[in-house]
Amino acid sequence: MSKRDVLFLNRTVAAGLCALCLILGAVGGGPARVSAQTDFPDWLPEQTAPETGGQSGPGITPLEGKIDRATYRLGPGDRLALWLSGERVEVRTLDVSPEGMVFLDPAGPVQVCGLSVEAAEETVRRALSGFLRNTLVRLQLVDVRRFRVHVLGEVSSPGVYVATAVERVAGIIEMAEGVAAIGSRRNIALLRSGGGVVPVDLVAYEVSGCLENNPLLREGDVVHVPPMERAVRILGAVFRPGLIELRSGETVADLIALAGGPEPGAFLQSVEIERFSDTDPSDTERLFLNLTGYREGRSVDGAQVLKDGDRVFLRSIPKWHEEHAVLVTGEVQYPGWYAIEENLELLSHIVKRAGGFTPFAALREATVVRAERDTVIDREFERLKNMPVVDMTKTEYEYFKFRSRERRGQMVVDFEKLFLENDSSHDLILRNLDVVNIPHKPLTVAVEGQVASPGHVIHVPDRGVDYYIEQAGGYSWNANRGKTRVIRVRSGEWKWPGDVDSLEPGDTIWIPEKREIEWWELFKDVARVLAELATVYLVVDSAMGN
Repeated sequence: MSKRDVLFLNRTVAAGLCALCLILGAVGGGPARVSAQTDFPDWLPEQTAPETGGQSGPGITPLEGKIDRATYRLGPGDRLALWLSGERVEVRTLDVSPEGMVFLDPAGPVQVCGLSVEAAEETVRRALSGFLRNTLVRLQLVDVRRFRVHVLGEVSSPGVYVATAVERVAGIIEMAEGVAAIGSRRNIALLRSGGGVVPVDLVAYEVSGCLENNPLLREGDVVHVPPMERAVRILGAVFRPGLIELRSGETVADLIALAGGPEPGAFLQSVEIERFSDTDPSDTERLFLNLTGYREGRSVDGAQVLKDGDRVFLRSIPKWHEEHAVLVTGEVQYPGWYAIEENLELLSHIVKRAGGFTPFAALREATVVRAERDTVIDREFERLKNMPVVDMTKTEYEYFKFRSRERRGQMVVDFEKLFLENDSSHDLILRNLDVVNIPHKPLTVAVEGQVASPGHVIHVPDRGVDYYIEQAGGYSWNANRGKTRVIRVRSGEWKWPGDVDSLEPGDTIWIPEKREIEWWELFKDVARVLAELATVYLVVDSAMGN
C-alpha cells in the first residue's frame, strides 16, 4: 500500500470518527487554530443553546449562547473532546476529575481546573509534545459540569439544587419557586466557597439587563435571600409605578431609573417626596426637587438620598399630548374616527372630511350623541328607576316614560337645515368622543301588532295611518283599535292617529291586543263592592236611627 493510500485511509477513518461524535452529540464548540503555521479544518459546529422548548433532559444543558473558549473556566465534571491528527489520528473523551485533572495517555494526569478551554488546550499540547510528533492537538468543551448549590432564606422552597456552570442566580432561585412575598430581590447575597460575597440585585438586572447584577454560579456557592427591610413607593408618571425595595444610599434618581424612567409627559420641574418624621410617626414633611435635566443626564436635584417609607410623586404635564377624536358612523363616504381640536371643530367640517353623505343618508334621523361624562345626572330619573311603577304618581310616571325613551347625551341638531338649507346656526361645535351617526334612509313604514300581516309597508308620501293598516291586511279580530298609536322615528314620540296627517319613512304604527275580559272576576269584584256599600249603608242608617 502506498503512502498516498495510507494517508487517504487515515483521513477516511478520521472523518468517520467525527461523524460518529456528531451523531452522539458528544462534541461542540467553534474552530480554532492549532498553531500559527497550520490551519485546522472547520469540522465542529458552534455550541449554542439547543432548542428544547423550555425543557431540560439528560445530557442537555440549555445555554444563553455560544460558550467563550477564552473565558469559560474548567472545573470538576466538565467533559472535553480531544482530537489528535497527524501520525496518530484519534478522538478521545476527557472528563475533568474531582481533583481538577484530565488523564492523558501516555502523558498521565494534567491539571486543568481553573483554566480556560484555550489555556487547557495549550497545556495538553505541551504535555503530549514529548510523546507525539507531527500531531495536531485540538481540545473542545463537550458538556458543562453540574454541581450542588444551597438556596436559603426567603424563597418558596429553600434547599439544595443542581446547577450548571452556565447557570445564574436568577435561574437557581426560579428552581426554588421564586422569592417569597417578604423576601428581598435587591439584597441577595451570593456566598462564594472561597469566602467572598457577591451582591445580587435582580430588580436592577430586570430593568437594565446588566448581567453583573445576575452573576454565574460556581461550585460551593450559597445563595441567601434575606427579608425585605426597606421600601419606598413611587407613583405617577413613571413606566413601572409601585413599591420598590430600597438599598442603602439610593437616591431619587436611582429610584426613578428602577421604575423604568419618567414617562414623556412627566413634569420633572417639581418632583415631590413625602417623608415621615423621625420623631413623630404621624407627621410628614414634603420635599420638592427639580429634575429637569434628568433625561439629558445633566446634574439634577435627584441626589436626595431616600429613606424607608418615603413616597415619591411624579405628576404629568397638564394636557400633555391630549388626544381628541370623534366617531362618524353610517352613511358617509369614509366612516371612522377623526382627530379634532376640541371646541374648535365644527360638525360641517367633520362631515366634509368624511367625504360627505352617501345617496342613502337619512339627514332627518341623523344624530350627534355626546359622551355620558358631559351630561348632567338627573337625580329625579335615577330615583324613579328604583321605584315600582305602582308607587309613582301620574306625573312621575309620565316623566319616567319620557326620560326612558330619551337618548342620553343626544344633542339638538337639525341636519336638514344645516346641510340642505345652509343654516349655520345648527353647525354644532364638536367635543372629544362625540358620535355622529348618519342612518340609512328608511323606505318603509312598520305596521306592528294586531294586524293580519304585520311587517313593513313601502312608504307612499301623503298617506295616512288607515292606508298602511289596510296594506298590512287590516285589523285582526282582537285588535284594540282605540289604542292604536304612531311612533315617530325622529323623536320616539307616541301620537294618536288623528294627530298625524301623513307618515314618514321609518315611522311605526302599533296596534295593541284587545284585553280579554274575565267575566267571573268582574262579577266577583262588583259583588264585593256592592257588599261593602251595603255595609256602609247599614252602619250609617243605624247611626242615624239612634
